[in-house]
Parts: sequence; C-alpha cells; structure tokens
Amino acid sequence: MRALPTYLYPPLSTYAIFQTSPKNLTQPHLLHLILTMSIRKLTVEDFEPAVKCITACFESDEVDRYLSHCDGRTEAEARKLDEEIFGYIIYAHLMNGLVITIGDFEGIACWMPPGKNMDDWWTILRSGMWRLNFKFGAEGRARYFNEFLPLLNETKARILGPERDQNSWYLVYLGTLPTARGKGYSRKLVEYVTAMADADFLYCYLESSAFENRAIYERFGFTYKDTIHLKRSEEPIPLEIMVREPNPIIPERALRKPAIKADSPKLQVQHVEDMVEQRSMATAAKI
Repeated sequence: MRALPTYLYPPLSTYAIFQTSPKNLTQPHLLHLILTMSIRKLTVEDFEPAVKCITACFESDEVDRYLSHCDGRTEAEARKLDEEIFGYIIYAHLMNGLVITIGDFEGIACWMPPGKNMDDWWTILRSGMWRLNFKFGAEGRARYFNEFLPLLNETKARILGPERDQNSWYLVYLGTLPTARGKGYSRKLVEYVTAMADADFLYCYLESSAFENRAIYERFGFTYKDTIHLKRSEEPIPLEIMVREPNPIIPERALRKPAIKADSPKLQVQHVEDMVEQRSMATAAKI
C-alpha cells in the first residue's frame, strides 16, 4: 500500500521523538521537530485573529489594493472590503487547506495541499465566498471574477502542466507583520510545508506581488518562471510566478555518528542539527 502523504498525519511530538530509536525516525518527522516548535496550525477557533493578521500583512499590497480600491470606495470602505475578502479566503483554507501562523499571529501562510482548491462549489458555499459577488461594485466584480481568478488558474495550469497542477502545494498567501520582519518567520512558514513536499516529491507554486520578494523565495528553493499582469487599472499590476522543485532527501545514514550511543537523546538532537545544516548548505549551493 502506498504511504499516506505526510500532510495527512501530524508530526511526532518532541517527547515522542526522544522515545523513538533514531533508525525508526523518518526524515519528515526530523524536519518537523525543528519547524513545529514555533509553527501552529490554525482551526476555525482562530478565524478572527487570522483575518486581522493577514489583513494587516497585506495592507499596502498592490494586488490587494487593485481589488478593493476601486468603484469610488473611501480608504475605510476599501479596508472593510479587504477584511471581508480575506475572511472568506481564510475560512476556505481552514475548511479545505492549511493555515499556519508563527509567534503571536505575527506571520501567516495559507497553503492549498495537492488535490485541493477553494474554487469548488461546496467550498464556495460553505465559506461564504459567494457573497463577494454582492460585496464588490461593478469594476471590482470584473477585476476579481473576470480577470484575477481566471488569470491565476490559467497560469498555474500552464506553468505546472495538468498533472502537477493538481498534485502540488500552492502557497496562496504568505505574510508577516511589519514589526516581525527580519526574524526568519517567512522561512519557517514556507519550510513547514516544503519539508513535506520534499518527502512526497511534490512541486510547490506561488505568485508574488512584490519584485523584492523574488530573492527571498529563491533562498527557499523557488525559481522564477514568468510574470503576468492585471491590466484593468491605469498602471498594470505585475505578479511573478515561481516554482519550487522537490529536493532529494538526505540519507539518514549520512546523519548518524557511531561514536555516540545509538539510543542517546544527544544523538537524536545532533541528527536534527546536522540535517538542517546540510539542507541549508544544499539550498545555498543552488542559488
């Protein structure tokens, strides 16, 4: 029987790892020992703080403003619409995807796992996304439903191809609060999933609305593929398309140090540290 994808089962706790023989630990569990110390998976109970976090993270984002700052809206009216848009998006990901945060809601990421999306009718109905049709004005509706969503769907299918389009991880949103930037939070929010993607040999895909983010995503293993534009404003809004190929898993035997007793907790900690160091060196070598 084919093993279940790693995102379908939770990582081992720190306690469980230290009760397990090193030879029985899988690579995804070792990675998650580091990554899940500060990452938290959100549930519907976290809905309100999650919406506040993502709205604040994207307050000055050009794509966000393109969708909400039209139809003669004031700044306050546009911000209220932003919160409603992000509310539906967060709820759809809580239902059908993965929403993770770091710190005290200082950063947030919305991921869609392989085989999942938020465009199916059941998700649209349950999340309330259908209400957006009545929240937008005429221009907002045209931008969101007739341009933005079709362009993203068509581009993802074109870049990845039909099979990978349905069998890849999609980073829909990644943001950190201005006060939390420079702390490595984005890396942790990305690598929480890319570790699983590597274990399952899956691609990761994203659109970036800021050119300066390209170098950041390249450090996470993503490669620039194309630029698309939203064209219904006076100045076209660019979106960069980036894809991350799965990285080979480092053999566990390369992480072992026979000089330390096999069942020693010190060995298990060293395994994790060595693995993270080797993966960082491998990523740096690609850039």
